[in-house]
Amino acid sequence: MSVPKSAGAMPYYYNHKLKSGGTPFAFHFGSRYPFGFGLGWTTFSWGAVRVAASSVPVDGEVTLSVDITNTGERSGSEVVQVYVRDKVATQVRPLQELKAFQRVTLSPGETATLAFTLPVEMFNFTRRDGKRIVEPGEFELQVGASSADIRGAVTVNATGETRVLPVEWRMLSTCEVRRA
Repeated sequence: MSVPKSAGAMPYYYNHKLKSGGTPFAFHFGSRYPFGFGLGWTTFSWGAVRVAASSVPVDGEVTLSVDITNTGERSGSEVVQVYVRDKVATQVRPLQELKAFQRVTLSPGETATLAFTLPVEMFNFTRRDGKRIVEPGEFELQVGASSADIRGAVTVNATGETRVLPVEWRMLSTCEVRRA
């Protein structure tokens, strides 16, 4: 749920550009809390984001992983979120789109590796003619605790020709949690 800073900032979406064109003065449309924001009773350390392959076909899958360690004195949970940004597209795309998330509960000192698998089909958008497509190009995969608290990012290249998606395209990511 997004909580706008004021009534003038509604409607607000986490992937909304902060300053909308046509606004007569510089007004911050941001939310009171970033999308995905939450508080806990412990602290976590995040490792570097790793990707299985930096280049994948437009009909393939991307697998990325990150290590999370509870560095606090209490058990706690963290929601690891994966956002995607299309760096080069034929039409304007959102700044970031949530594509996967996983809650992990860890004891003090415990580490878990979260391995997310996302079909490249999830990077699609609707073309002006109404067809859903996946374009080849660079996609930045961002991993963080909220839309504003990105802890790491990797770039993946989708290769091949522009792909028109079938009616039954996949919009489902998976996450495997491996404890150390």
